[in-house]
Amino acid sequence: MQECWGDTVKVLSANGLSSAALALMAIMPVAWAEERVPAAQPQVSESPPSAQRVEILEYRIEGANLLSQSEVEAAVYPFLGPDKNLKDVEDARAALEKAYTAKGFQTVGVEIPPQQVKGGIVTLKVVEGKIGRLRVKGSRYFDLDEIKDAAPSLKEGTVPNFD
Repeated sequence: MQECWGDTVKVLSANGLSSAALALMAIMPVAWAEERVPAAQPQVSESPPSAQRVEILEYRIEGANLLSQSEVEAAVYPFLGPDKNLKDVEDARAALEKAYTAKGFQTVGVEIPPQQVKGGIVTLKVVEGKIGRLRVKGSRYFDLDEIKDAAPSLKEGTVPNFD
């Protein structure tokens, strides 16, 4: 299921919030800890932070303005569900960024902002690199405005599309 409010896209898995308690485990790195045991038994270490497993129920995508909801959902949906870790979040980030690149938006990046994962919700932030100013120099035979009009994807304030 997917819902959208403004520029935030919310992607939910089919099993909803049934395992929200599992999602309270933080995906963000934590200190390694060792358990002290009697000498007869070997020491047991906790799994490294990247190996911690949680259920990811939802990706909240902030700033996704250039792709449709279905395109965003198709990119991150494979990374929802139980038994996920930080690598799965990174893979979701990379898949969403790849979806933008495939549509010609090469100046768009996707970040994983610092966060506490609560209730199985992971936030990804889309950063759209927009044209700040377009200057044309050295044109003696063509009108500068006509040159700018010939390249609408390079209009100031827009995200360039290289397709």
